Amino acid sequence: MLFYLPERLAGYDPNKTDIIQRVIPPVSVALCPTSRCVRSCTFCSNAQRNKVNSRTNAGYSDKSFSDIVEDMKSLGVRGVSVAGGGEPLAYEG
Repeated sequence: MLFYLPERLAGYDPNKTDIIQRVIPPVSVALCPTSRCVRSCTFCSNAQRNKVNSRTNAGYSDKSFSDIVEDMKSLGVRGVSVAGGGEPLAYEG
């Protein structure tokens, strides 16, 4: 489903040649706190990466995660989905 938010297009002039006419903060962000995965699916295309990331405990530091959340709040982000290249719930922060 595609949502139309008229306030996001306020001030946009289709007659101008500039595609980006003003900076608009994102409505929603997909936050990927870790690329580590605790699974070992036989069909996974990232199996080697997942082994390395599990050993190194790949993911945002607590400070980085906190800074990202603060940045999203200051930008007025309305929605956040937790996603990842691994298992996002494996993030320990």
